[in-house]
Amino acid sequence: MKTFLLLLSIVLAPALLSAQSSSGYADGFVVTNEGDTIKGQIKHRSGDEIKDRIYLKISEEEKRNYKTTEIRYFQVGNESFISHEIEGEKVFLMEWQTGYLELYEEQIAYSQGGQDAFTYQPYIRRAGEQELVPVKVGGWKKQILGYISDYEELAGEVDKNKYKLEQLGDIVKKYNEWKDGNN
Repeated sequence: MKTFLLLLSIVLAPALLSAQSSSGYADGFVVTNEGDTIKGQIKHRSGDEIKDRIYLKISEEEKRNYKTTEIRYFQVGNESFISHEIEGEKVFLMEWQTGYLELYEEQIAYSQGGQDAFTYQPYIRRAGEQELVPVKVGGWKKQILGYISDYEELAGEVDKNKYKLEQLGDIVKKYNEWKDGNN
């Protein structure tokens, strides 16, 4: 029996190692600072954490890694990320919504009781603006009302607490759809 298990583990080991090496990769593409678009399989998370670099597998023989300072944008499946400078450091921000208003989210890792934990910081800007403005958790409604005040119905709903901070993406999406229909 021991011989059979040893033989089975020798036969299955390459398959298991191959499966593990491809785990965490998904189809996507990278846009470099030079404007080149490179397709391949991308790994951008380690556990749940978004790191300051991504790994691109173009083929089994060609693999590259890119730091936040080397790329403008990357997309993996339905998730899109930009590289943007926040407080003097380039980080990856997930695109939450785009359009007249753009909404992004930064994942910030910290340690809590010896375990990794995460907090998320949303950022907003009007299309065409360079600066991303952090959305204040405590005063988010007043801040967002400044961006959506021309859409009176939605602004009224936000002001009357019909939305929570977690629904910020829905607010921005609804606003952008309204703007598209009125321009």
